[in-house]
Amino acid sequence: MLDLFLVFSKTGLVLFKAAFTALKGDPVDALVRTVLLENRETTARAFTHGLHAVKYFLVNKYDLVFVAVYPSMLSPPYVDFLLESVARTFCKTFGDDVRDAARAVEEFRPKFDKLLWEAEQGAGRARRSPKANNTTGSNSLAASEPHEDEASDEDAVNDLMQRQLSRRERAAKGPRAFQGKKKKGATAVDDEEAKKKKKHPAKEARTWDGQSKVTEEEAQALDMSENKASDQDIDRANRERAQKYMPDCFGEKADIDKSDEDDSDDDGDDSANGGWNFAKTSIGSFFAGLTGQKPLTKEDIAPAIEQLEKQLLSKNVSTDAAAEIVASVARDLEGQKLGSFTRGIAQAVRESCHTALQRLLTPKRSTDILREIKAARAAGRPYTIVFIGVNGVGKSTSLSKVCYYLKQNGLNVLLCACDTFRSGAVEQLKVHTRNLDVELFEQGYNKDASSVALNGVKYAGENGFDVVLIDTAGRMQNNEPLMRSLTKLIARNRPDLILFVGEALVGNDGRDQLVLFDKALADYSESADPRRIDGMILTKFDTIDDKVGAAVSMVHSTGQPIIFVGTGQKYTNLNRLNVSKVVKSLLS
Repeated sequence: MLDLFLVFSKTGLVLFKAAFTALKGDPVDALVRTVLLENRETTARAFTHGLHAVKYFLVNKYDLVFVAVYPSMLSPPYVDFLLESVARTFCKTFGDDVRDAARAVEEFRPKFDKLLWEAEQGAGRARRSPKANNTTGSNSLAASEPHEDEASDEDAVNDLMQRQLSRRERAAKGPRAFQGKKKKGATAVDDEEAKKKKKHPAKEARTWDGQSKVTEEEAQALDMSENKASDQDIDRANRERAQKYMPDCFGEKADIDKSDEDDSDDDGDDSANGGWNFAKTSIGSFFAGLTGQKPLTKEDIAPAIEQLEKQLLSKNVSTDAAAEIVASVARDLEGQKLGSFTRGIAQAVRESCHTALQRLLTPKRSTDILREIKAARAAGRPYTIVFIGVNGVGKSTSLSKVCYYLKQNGLNVLLCACDTFRSGAVEQLKVHTRNLDVELFEQGYNKDASSVALNGVKYAGENGFDVVLIDTAGRMQNNEPLMRSLTKLIARNRPDLILFVGEALVGNDGRDQLVLFDKALADYSESADPRRIDGMILTKFDTIDDKVGAAVSMVHSTGQPIIFVGTGQKYTNLNRLNVSKVVKSLLS
């Protein structure tokens, strides 16, 4: 069930490779980029990329990495045992000459085949043997013995076949075979009387011959000509409804374009100005006794690190992300000599936490959308952005905020209505286009969303639009037909940016939605290099107080950045994620 087994050095030299089937994508490259290079190793030593799962084993003595790739839907029970046995045999065979790639490939393949065969046989015996099932650990695969009691296995199989046969015989007799016996004394007359009792009076049928008269009350109820609102009244009502979205003054810039001194990063202790003081937080108190010139050890910082992890979990940070952050802080603090608490441990811990979160939240790709749009315009094509997510998270509102931000920066924006499923979705976008004074491309309902998007992008190119914002229907992450439809839209249109819109309120549920959306785009794509989510927009970020852990968890799970956060209903309430404020909220 293995797809690939690979041995390479941390310098990138491939020493041994055993390929069993062609891979979809490059999971090993993804492992190196997102885990090994960023020092994001976990205790599970496992990694998932598209259709493939990856497990790896590190030998730090020789700087070697042993990697096993297998289908994510299948989990061979012998992978851990195989990695350890191959690593042990490989290092024992080559010793100090372990980096001799030509010799390794030539001489180690027979030994690898034997180790793989032994691991597979051991797994098979473990499944058949009750004793092996009671043991734990990878060594149980090697120690398991063949099951000797073949008679008991045969009896169990015969018994199962007999039960299945008897069930088929009852099914052949019809549904009555599964019901109880009829009560004694019951007759056909009793059955008829019981049926009559169950019958309800029939509803009077409506006649549509046009001959029946309509009463005066019914005519008045159907008459909509009286008290009909004038066009002025309709416009006034539309303006009143639009007030909750419109900025406070004409031409007001979006929050992202406003200069806000509170958003500046200040790594110093601002307690003197009445601001945030790490020493007064619940975490800072645990470090109060760790002062002096003695270098810090793991034992010294263990209680504080444990409290730090609990603090992160209480702020909705996922378990994996919290473990990575505290491990990074522990590595930075171990061996340091710290002076007074006020300028020693407090400053050190704050800087370490800030560095860990900064490394996690810093985008790995450019988030300057304006620069990318200008590059696309120079190439003579419109820049396309697709908004995806579950139902009711604020995709259309977030799209309109991005539209306002782009229009304030002098760009010609076209909205494309590709939610052809939900009733009222097109009309909702029409309200936003009227408020924002932009054009809407729509082709009604019950249309193929991918074709509507394709026609919209073509229309934008022909009419000189700079940006196309594509609105899609909300869908649950486990709805396969709708997820396939979304994958088709993305595959046909190849957008420049795919933004997942999620709620900051839902905590780690948003992380699960993001992971499954991203996985579905890869699983249902027919391309060898499928498009996946490029970034996130977190809505209702102003309502979560200090429960900001969802932002950390979502970035940690995919490695993609949070492009914008929504902080209100108005078009101007769009901002970037402020890392310093996130750090203060997590540690306060």
